[in-house]
Amino acid sequence: AWGLSSGWNNGRFTSDAHDGNRAIKLQLNSSDSNLFQSSAWNSEKYNLSSAKVITAMVKYENVTGMGVYLKVERKRNGTAAADVSGIATAVVGTSDGWVKLELTVEETDKAIDELIISVSSGAGSGTVYVDSISMNDYTPTDEEINDLQALEDKNIVMNGSFEKGS
Repeated sequence: AWGLSSGWNNGRFTSDAHDGNRAIKLQLNSSDSNLFQSSAWNSEKYNLSSAKVITAMVKYENVTGMGVYLKVERKRNGTAAADVSGIATAVVGTSDGWVKLELTVEETDKAIDELIISVSSGAGSGTVYVDSISMNDYTPTDEEINDLQALEDKNIVMNGSFEKGS
């Protein structure tokens, strides 16, 4: 299940997908926006404190403002633990096809009870297509460093390719 913040209430499915038959198409606007998923929605429990690598395939056109980026929030009792969260570098402009956004967050010894991943934007304009979102525990072996497919095979995000709707 995926949620859209009120800024991206214009999200819709499109067949212009990186992988499979559909992706999400979103228009940036005058407010901050998030396409997000919370670990609280996932019946499969996993270690929220371990190191993670989050990736998403995006295609973007005429993106202005703060751009589009990946974000991770780790929370305890509804309060963000800022020192164990992360934000990836934003992309702006127009991409040459699909590009991978990637964010790695380090392991923490803090007690975490919720992890939220999102593809986010600040106020701006343009269009972004999102597909193939994944989150994996990040403990790469030498082989995984050379072959990121091994990480993709361990995806713990629900419906990251949007094939089952929202």
